[in-house]
Amino acid sequence: MAIAINGSGTVTGISVGGLPDNIIDNGCMADDSVGIADLSATGTASSSTFLRGDNTWVAPSSGKINKYQVTKLTTTGTLTNPASTLTEIPQSEVSFTPTTASSYLVVRCHTMLFCKPGTDSHGGEEMYPRVSMVMKEINGSATTIANEKMFDLSLHAELEHSPAEDDIRISFPCSHVARFDVNGKSWSSGAIKFCLAGTSGWNYPLSININSYSQTVWEITEYSE
Repeated sequence: MAIAINGSGTVTGISVGGLPDNIIDNGCMADDSVGIADLSATGTASSSTFLRGDNTWVAPSSGKINKYQVTKLTTTGTLTNPASTLTEIPQSEVSFTPTTASSYLVVRCHTMLFCKPGTDSHGGEEMYPRVSMVMKEINGSATTIANEKMFDLSLHAELEHSPAEDDIRISFPCSHVARFDVNGKSWSSGAIKFCLAGTSGWNYPLSININSYSQTVWEITEYSE
């Protein structure tokens, strides 16, 4: 077939391989004109693979993030005169449902704790607040939170104030990251529920208040320290 340059600006009559090499550059090609099927890469392109630098479609190695969740709680919670064992701080519950039992959760907790001593024979001048992040429920069943601590923060404060100063509070910024082994806890289905829990050393009366509480959870398939 003869090569013809048409008045419309098109060329006909060119067979496959009829043009010299390297005369067509990116500027000659329309946007999105090259599809995945046109690539010379080896392997199979799919939603679970990516094109590596050696022109091969491969699946990502282990360690990927399966799920990411950020929870912000704006309701203030107050725990007053907690028992000698850990007690849940109101308004601190966060739920997370894993995608697989063979994963780990990396849980980051950030909050501002406001602690206020109570008044008793100690004069309200000393307090020993203790705050932990715990798992409170798994597979639809409640846990014994004292046995499920993910981190533990113990504080001691001594105050100098007159009896009339009954509204003194001490603030403690709290930020911590903990690992949670989903498989090691025999998770099978449903949401895993976490919360903050508090208690008071030596049973000194006090109140623990949380504000601006947030929790970030990453679910990953591999974890190394």
